[in-house]
Amino acid sequence: MRANVRLTAVCVLLSVLAVSCSATSQETPAEEKAPAARVAYEVAMAARTDADAAAGPFADLAGKVAGLLQRVRTQAAAKKRQGDELLRGGRFAEAADAYGESAAMCRRAAETLAGLQKLAGEREDNVAIDLGNGIKIEFVLVQPGTFEMGSVDGESDEVPVHEVAVTRPFFLGKYEVTQQQWRQVMDENPSLFKGDRMPVESVSWYDCQKFLERLNELAPGRDFRLPTEAEREYACRADTKTTYSFGDADMPLDPYAWVDTTSENEPHPVGLKLPNPWGLYDMHGNVWEWCSDWHSHDYYAESPVDDPQGPPAGDKKVLRGGSWSNPGPYSRSANRGYYDPNARHNNYGLRVAWTERSPENR
Repeated sequence: MRANVRLTAVCVLLSVLAVSCSATSQETPAEEKAPAARVAYEVAMAARTDADAAAGPFADLAGKVAGLLQRVRTQAAAKKRQGDELLRGGRFAEAADAYGESAAMCRRAAETLAGLQKLAGEREDNVAIDLGNGIKIEFVLVQPGTFEMGSVDGESDEVPVHEVAVTRPFFLGKYEVTQQQWRQVMDENPSLFKGDRMPVESVSWYDCQKFLERLNELAPGRDFRLPTEAEREYACRADTKTTYSFGDADMPLDPYAWVDTTSENEPHPVGLKLPNPWGLYDMHGNVWEWCSDWHSHDYYAESPVDDPQGPPAGDKKVLRGGSWSNPGPYSRSANRGYYDPNARHNNYGLRVAWTERSPENR
């Protein structure tokens, strides 16, 4: 039943993209163009037709919550209008580029919709752990696989880009840990920005270890823990190789991430933005998430391929995902944050992971 509800909700998100991405404009017939410009004009018109086609998947969608993709709609439509103006001005190559960008935005949104439809129709491997009083933590099963970790376009500690293999399936929190969940386990709430569905924040790495210890007492047999840095990036990327799980740096962040330009200077309840292709929410922005690893600037040069755990010691712990108070690039899939594990900042939180025990260790 949950899958059907999610599919219905997702299918209405993109309802207005077709209107925005298919606005018409006055065009000069090709036969009136100078022969030298005719080919360039025809290329631009082909690109414009492509932009219209890219909006096609949304033509029959309707609903009330398309605001999540308001920025995609607005920017795609703006690019289309820019292309129309350039076309009328005879700047055909630039018009083709603008139409191409509009089409790319629509295609990325279509891919997001297709991925979420697949999740809604096929994913039956989510697990919810009951904490009592009707409060649960939902987890998504992440299957093993390989990926290229790091980025040549980011910070100096993100290189070299290297292959990593996650060799065992593991479960990862569908959402960041909420204040309601933290309070149920710890009998207190340290957060500055209060709200049951808000992510818990102002927690140190060591606070998280106490939370996990008590969580393991409440639901024994699962070895709840923080994800490794490699697991966190693998799950964030979700089989993508782009800057973010939803596209490259030119993609609008608003439908997917709470960052400094979208958050109105505060965190927000979990799960309000679109999830990544594996059904994980707020993997970009909202609050930084502590990982289990110590940070080392040069660790990638010596990282093992299989299930890297980070260096054996250090003075800073890794944080991933960026936050509501940071610029968008801090929420890139490959970005590595790090800080004193004793620190409690109002943009530091966590997401829980666990790996199924082997039968002999249960």
